Amino acid sequence: MTNCLPFVIFHPNHCTSILPNCYNRLVISPDAKKQVPTILLVTIILMAGIFRFGWAGVHSFSFDEARVSMIALKMVFEGEFARLGMQSSVGVPNFPATVWLYAIPYAIFGANVQMATWFTGFIGLLAIPAVYVFGRWRWGVWGGLTAALLFALSPTMLVYGRNIWSQNFLAPLTVFWLVAGYKGILPIVEERPSNLQSNAWLAFFVFLSGFIGQVHIAGLAFALPGAYLFFRFKLWRNLIPLIIGGAIALLAAFPALYTIWRFGDGARADLNSALAEPSTWNSQVWRMMVQLPLNIGWEFHWLGGDWQWGQPIDTLAQLTIWLLAALLLCGLGLAVAQTVKWLNGSADVRPADSLWLNLVLGALLATPLFFLYSGSDVAIHYILPAFPAGILLMAGVGTLFPNKQRGGILVFALIALICAVYTVQLTQGLNIIAKQLAPGGMGTPLSYPQAALDKTLNGAGQAIVVSHSDQIEFEGDPAVFHVLGYENDVRLVDGTASLLIPADNNERVRQTFTFDFIPAWSMAQRISDGAILDESPRREGEPPYRILDLSADQLIGFTMLADPAALDNGATLTGYQINQTNDSQLEFISLWQIGEDATGDHVQQFNHLYIDGGEGPAEVRDIYTSSRAWRAQDSLVTWVVFNVPEGAKPIYLHTGMYTLPNVERVPKSQADGDPLFPIQIDLE
Repeated sequence: MTNCLPFVIFHPNHCTSILPNCYNRLVISPDAKKQVPTILLVTIILMAGIFRFGWAGVHSFSFDEARVSMIALKMVFEGEFARLGMQSSVGVPNFPATVWLYAIPYAIFGANVQMATWFTGFIGLLAIPAVYVFGRWRWGVWGGLTAALLFALSPTMLVYGRNIWSQNFLAPLTVFWLVAGYKGILPIVEERPSNLQSNAWLAFFVFLSGFIGQVHIAGLAFALPGAYLFFRFKLWRNLIPLIIGGAIALLAAFPALYTIWRFGDGARADLNSALAEPSTWNSQVWRMMVQLPLNIGWEFHWLGGDWQWGQPIDTLAQLTIWLLAALLLCGLGLAVAQTVKWLNGSADVRPADSLWLNLVLGALLATPLFFLYSGSDVAIHYILPAFPAGILLMAGVGTLFPNKQRGGILVFALIALICAVYTVQLTQGLNIIAKQLAPGGMGTPLSYPQAALDKTLNGAGQAIVVSHSDQIEFEGDPAVFHVLGYENDVRLVDGTASLLIPADNNERVRQTFTFDFIPAWSMAQRISDGAILDESPRREGEPPYRILDLSADQLIGFTMLADPAALDNGATLTGYQINQTNDSQLEFISLWQIGEDATGDHVQQFNHLYIDGGEGPAEVRDIYTSSRAWRAQDSLVTWVVFNVPEGAKPIYLHTGMYTLPNVERVPKSQADGDPLFPIQIDLE
């Protein structure tokens, strides 16, 4: 056996006779030989599971993932049925199908982001035996195993299999579409009676043809091969399953279509605007179609575009591309040859083989043709449905050998060697992005914000997260921490000009700052004495999360009002600081106490500076207060810097609050005179 491998490598013309002999020496009995494909398939699935479920938390979780999760969590825990998905890049909301899919793990496991991420991997794992079965139908056992191995361990499938993205479903759903199409259409092609099982497969095929586009816009391309197959194989001869599958797909699309039609004036305007964009030819779709199954450039997503593996991995990686390119070229040639035979009416082409090839070519060409002439930019993940088709064509190259089984074994062995290189790359890549920042690569993996939040919660069930915004609908950091803290009382604060100090109850509530350059972090240190400062690390090359433990009795430097000014929304101005930062700037820091009757309305603080001899305010500065995060007995510190005109003398300032979006001033409580008159701070 040890003498076989060199002969196979350096004498390819004779490898079909040598490799099976080696294989036969390893097999003790015919019964054991029959079990080899099953053992290999199980091994492939186990290996795929390691790379889809291993390295927990080492995957991206940013705005897109968080936004989908938010809508799914609302659906599961708040009973708010998702009629729309997250906003698309052109402004039109996506269909809610992806949200519905991710609602499944959230409903089973609670607000556990890791389980939802593993759900993506689980769907990809289910596609592996489906790829094997579909490949086996045409190329035999070894062709099926080859396709399964490529689907299982190709880095492209791992990049799109380890996080919560709608496009991650495209390749697995394409595999299910292929299987369903073959099982459902085959009785029609072979002109034999259909049964309940084949009718169910046909209905499932039609459903997927209409549903994949609801999961991701690229899936709309399946309308092209769906329509072609309908006419090519006269599917109207079995109309009932078509109607059932189409009706279910339309039913799934109805909530989004009705909502946009009935209430989506803005969405319709965005759609019309996108459709009005001039279309151009996107020839790069053909490059993408080839690039995906060859696993070219996958490192960009994890490690950045400038990543270099070093030797010998760089050389081996290039070799894998050339070997796969040769296989893909042969596979495409095989497809062309069989298509010519079919067009010439050759009796050598079985109806089942014709169906199989039409399905594969449909999946291969659907998205490139769909986006070939369009008015929008084409991202490479739009072409993901071509990936399963490409590897299925590669898997058939073994049939070009005189002995098809021996050829299949040889191609499988070659792919196994290629996947061994992938295994090294994937292992090294995951270990790197788990510990250090790769410029231009994956952002901070999930495990780090999760660890920071857990440290801040410290078993108390409450925490405050301070970032550059608290808008979960539009910004990444607040969206991420909103989802991670969904089952806890996690409040979000915009730290640009506000510092919320939680009430000092039995359980101290600590705060996570996403970055130390957020103004609230430095302000907390300026105005306090004895605050506890801590941190939670990010990866090497990234700044840590900052953690603050601060109570109101640690604040210093404030002038306390003898007569605090209370507002009707529960906020009471109790103190302030005035700091002359330089000759032309004046800093106003205000201290508010939040009462039991805090309304939770969305309010902003206004600040007007008046100068001696001026008519009206010299400058107006408003502050976003993150009022939806207030709790009774909290303290709120806000600050603003006024630009003082040269030579001017500030004499007083007015402050107060007003509601949004109706912009109504919050009146003072129990005030003498006009309750809408601002709170005045004299500066002389």
